[in-house]
Amino acid sequence: MSQSESAKARYRCTQAALYSGCEIVGDNLDNNESLFSALKGKYAGGAVSNALRAAITAARALPDEDARGEASEILRIELKALNDKCLLNWQTLKRYIEDELSFSKLTWKPRLEAAGFNNYNKAGNGNWEFTITMNDAAMLFMTENTATLDAGGQNMPGAFPGQYATDALAYEDKYEAFMDARETGSATQAKILANNAAYAIAIEVCKDGDIIGKNDFEIAKLFTWAAIQRNINPPGSAAITIQVTNSTDNTPVANASIRLHSEDEDIIDTNLATDAEGVATASNIDPTRYEVTITATGCHTRITLKDINTGTHARLKMRLVPVVVEP
Repeated sequence: MSQSESAKARYRCTQAALYSGCEIVGDNLDNNESLFSALKGKYAGGAVSNALRAAITAARALPDEDARGEASEILRIELKALNDKCLLNWQTLKRYIEDELSFSKLTWKPRLEAAGFNNYNKAGNGNWEFTITMNDAAMLFMTENTATLDAGGQNMPGAFPGQYATDALAYEDKYEAFMDARETGSATQAKILANNAAYAIAIEVCKDGDIIGKNDFEIAKLFTWAAIQRNINPPGSAAITIQVTNSTDNTPVANASIRLHSEDEDIIDTNLATDAEGVATASNIDPTRYEVTITATGCHTRITLKDINTGTHARLKMRLVPVVVEP
């Protein structure tokens, strides 16, 4: 795998369900070793079941994302708060530019672009490095137009550039700390590759089990991955509540559209809409990994992945970044 490529999970289930499923396949293989050994010599002596358990153990030994990135996650949360502050500062500067009477409305577009408009939406979409570029452009614009924006004390306060500069510096320092603390991605790739390795062994066993089970329905059920997952994750045994807020002022986003999509072809997409409090709940849904897509008028679309395990009521908080309308 080249450096430009990323490992992709081949299993369409949560990580917990993957490990449980692999263990069940291993147990079923041990209980039917003679049938498998008759099909292929490699199954003799428990070699394959031992390899499967070793793969599961190796995958589990690698730290999960939460444990692996605790320090970087704390920094990411802090960085997000500072990023929101910088975005609000830029929106405030935008108002000062638009309210300055000496700036013709025809010149708003080039002035806003000079102040960093082209980087604002990227910064609001979690592209952290563009926040620095946006801040640099904003600081330069204010430096070159301080007197005009001040408008004799009627527009931009004299303390605003200094406060913006303080926030921008705090953001840049936090960004550097976050990048230093964040894993390069190799740990994440290693975890996925290890999970894939265990899954690959289990699926190969299931394929051979399918051959053996052609004339034995009970054997076939023991080695049907989908059936194993249904037993681990009974349909309708999970729920999730999602809260959607505006990133600039933390107010609820009502009527936001939410789509829960699973790669599992047997699971139908779930579509929700937030209420006046910005909250939506999906009950009696199938436990699996979902791609959660949230859209709302005037805001950037957000997409994230969420594992929802059996018997749990998961919680997810999402903040949508407003789209700045180009003048």
